[in-house]
Amino acid sequence: MMKRWNLEKTIELEFAIASEHYQRFRLEALKSADEEGRYKIRLFDYDLFRVTPTFSEHPEAGADHEIQFASNLLVDGDEYQAASADEALQIAIDRMRKQLLV
Repeated sequence: MMKRWNLEKTIELEFAIASEHYQRFRLEALKSADEEGRYKIRLFDYDLFRVTPTFSEHPEAGADHEIQFASNLLVDGDEYQAASADEALQIAIDRMRKQLLV
């Protein structure tokens, strides 16, 4: 048996974790191609890292790069029953808010 999911909507959001620190995320709402009203949310976290080359001619501070990685804030495999992608995303956002802003 194979399950098929179609990407329906992608959003990005920021949570204020501390007074000047924001945590950025990208959420994707995937709609089941097989079951009406079934959604899965994929969550990606952003991180910033700096690379400083070892050769002599390079910028003083190096180069900043941004990377996205799959986050485990929302347990993979969780599926949501919802009327729309927006509703499924809101369920996931509410769940994230509880975990991040305890």
